[in-house]
Amino acid sequence: MASLRIAKRYALALFRSSQAEGITDKVLSDLRQVKSAITASKDLRVMLHSPVIRTAVKVSVLTEIFGTSLSKLSLDFMVFLAEKGREPLLAEAIESFESIYNEANGILKVGIVSATQLSEDMRSKLVATMAKTTGKRIEPNFSIDPTLIGGIRIRVADMLYDGSVSAQLATLYGRLSGTEMSTELQAKIAMM
Repeated sequence: MASLRIAKRYALALFRSSQAEGITDKVLSDLRQVKSAITASKDLRVMLHSPVIRTAVKVSVLTEIFGTSLSKLSLDFMVFLAEKGREPLLAEAIESFESIYNEANGILKVGIVSATQLSEDMRSKLVATMAKTTGKRIEPNFSIDPTLIGGIRIRVADMLYDGSVSAQLATLYGRLSGTEMSTELQAKIAMM
């Protein structure tokens, strides 16, 4: 938990610096590129978290990989973290930066899971309704989970709105039987 707090402080400092320079969008793009590289490369993840690899080597590797494609501020940020021994916090700092950016720009990331593929019209209406309700610009992430049977499940930050048929069946079962439905029974219903 302490590491998350530290990562947020670094991310906030980077966000304020990027605002001052007027390159917030570029820094966000840079950090997403770095995040993608960290996710794709096990060697890079291991290097960032290894206490055995010297700081100078880490700085050299980061500069070699990202030196020509990132803004000076983004590269300086990564080098700063490495020099302070905080490079293992890089992924958390990137997540925190994205959250700060989204909050500052009125963007809300939403996960929408449906039992079947939603039509483009349905997707548009759903996003428009959420935007109107929240007053924010919605960035949806649509996915499919056939075990929902029908309906949709929406995740906003750490809140879950479950309008799926499987959730309604579980609730109905609980009301009728006075107990919660077991996962085994939920799985059987989903297979129907």
